[in-house]
Amino acid sequence: MGKNNVYYNYCFSVFSCNSSIKFFNSHIFMYLYFLGESGFKIKTERATIVIDPPHKNTGLSQSALSADIIVVSHASQTDVGRVTESEKDARPFIINAPGEYETRGVFLYAFQGKNDTVLSLIKADNLSIAHLAGISEILDDKTLELFEGAEIALVPVGGNGVLSPKLADQVISQIEPHIVIPMNFAIPKLTIARESVDTFLSEMGAKGLQAESSLYITKEKLPHEETKVVLLQVKVL
Repeated sequence: MGKNNVYYNYCFSVFSCNSSIKFFNSHIFMYLYFLGESGFKIKTERATIVIDPPHKNTGLSQSALSADIIVVSHASQTDVGRVTESEKDARPFIINAPGEYETRGVFLYAFQGKNDTVLSLIKADNLSIAHLAGISEILDDKTLELFEGAEIALVPVGGNGVLSPKLADQVISQIEPHIVIPMNFAIPKLTIARESVDTFLSEMGAKGLQAESSLYITKEKLPHEETKVVLLQVKVL
């Protein structure tokens, strides 16, 4: 990769949400949680985003989720009915097709991928996140141009219709994000066959990396001159 690779757990969990707001009141913060497969919950300063809430046919279960924005990459593996509004009488804004969207301080660019998937680039709180749902090969020049420079990349790594660990490494080299978070890997109860995340970690030279419950990040906390792998536990919210 163009950047040196440093692998470690990147979570500032010593701060509670409230104390973080008080201590970092001059900074904009973001939290990321992993829901399994390509699902994530992202909390920004002004909005809560849920990406791909897992459908029960994946074998994954979640308690009720709430969100202001729902992003759907795989319609057949996503159940938006599991998500309720964050605010009373305010329905979640659903994004399930290519286009440019802006709501609650979030800018989202959705692009048509292969196999009826939607790739997305999310910009909020001075951070940019690439969600590479369903990709199974290295990025062509056109797609790379869309995501090149993304600071955080959510990358499938478990094979069987998505990137293999080796190809995931190559895609990360293409994008050169500051932080990479693996998704679409084998977890308990998942009905879709995936490789263990350990295979990806070994490929990246990060064998033995311990998972964290969430990622807390600000623009100021982004690593520089190196790409860091963050492994997140599946979060039941």
